[in-house]
Amino acid sequence: AKKKLMVSTKKHEALFHLVESSKQITTEKEKQKLLNKLKKSTEKLSKEDENYYQKNVASCSTRLKWENTLENCFQTLTTVSSRGSAVSGVYGKHWQETCLCDLVLLFLALQCHTQIHCAISQIDIEKDIQALMEETAVSSTENKSEFLLTDYFEEDPKNAMSKERQTSSIKSKLLRLQKDIEKASRDQEGLERMLRAYSSHSSFSDSESEKSTAALMDENSLKLDLLQANCYKLSSVLAELEQRPQPSHPCSNSIFKWKEKQQTHSSVKISRPVLMKRLENVVNRASSDGQRIPSPSSTGDIVTIHKKKDEGWWFGSLKGKKGHFPAAYVEELPSNAADTVSQA
Repeated sequence: AKKKLMVSTKKHEALFHLVESSKQITTEKEKQKLLNKLKKSTEKLSKEDENYYQKNVASCSTRLKWENTLENCFQTLTTVSSRGSAVSGVYGKHWQETCLCDLVLLFLALQCHTQIHCAISQIDIEKDIQALMEETAVSSTENKSEFLLTDYFEEDPKNAMSKERQTSSIKSKLLRLQKDIEKASRDQEGLERMLRAYSSHSSFSDSESEKSTAALMDENSLKLDLLQANCYKLSSVLAELEQRPQPSHPCSNSIFKWKEKQQTHSSVKISRPVLMKRLENVVNRASSDGQRIPSPSSTGDIVTIHKKKDEGWWFGSLKGKKGHFPAAYVEELPSNAADTVSQA
């Protein structure tokens, strides 16, 4: 969109100069033809300019969606890893960690226990979390995200435009930015009031509503910063054209320019809040999910044997529950009662 706008603006300026220079040497019919062509070029240029501008503004929303997708993947990885550790712990403790009624399933699961245990033992949640934090450049003190700014043909000091046309074009772009900045500021105030209402009236909200509102605030705040950075950059060019003092802005030292393939690009690094607390909550939740599940049976429990089978499986009861279990997992005790008694 940027390259297309640059080319169209350059062609439009060439056509404008052609119309201006042909006023005295062309017929009325030819003049009208050139004016119609210039009108169509102006309409086309206006559409391309708006399209490029809207894509730049939407970039912050796209960036946040990407970050949220990455964060959701991270949370899923943490949950799966913690569940895997829990499964490994259950299988690793053999029948003492399992209810008597589940011994049948346990016996079958033990056949593949070694493979499962080896795979799960390689999972290191803390290492995964640390690697993700390093790869995404998350800092405990400050986190800056880099965004592309809009670059226009009018900003190039070597272009063929007159100062009057440059000034007029930049002022129209600044007016559009100022309107969007005012709207984004009003939206931010509304979201802040909504979040305060959620906090003060717990019955009026739920965690999903608060989370959604906070995400909208983050997106709108980022959009506002991006609009202000674009406004500052264009205001600086306008001040130079009008020979006025340069404006000041907190992002003035965070804007960078470079050339690539005969085009100038600009970007700004915007400081953003770090979501370290959210990461800590995920880690704590994962740790609690991975705790050992207490078993209703333990070593020393007395099992009443009702029936012995030749294939090594016995049928018995424990604490009011009946089921089959491997005979090798119990030690039979002498008893004068009708039913045989074994100790787990």
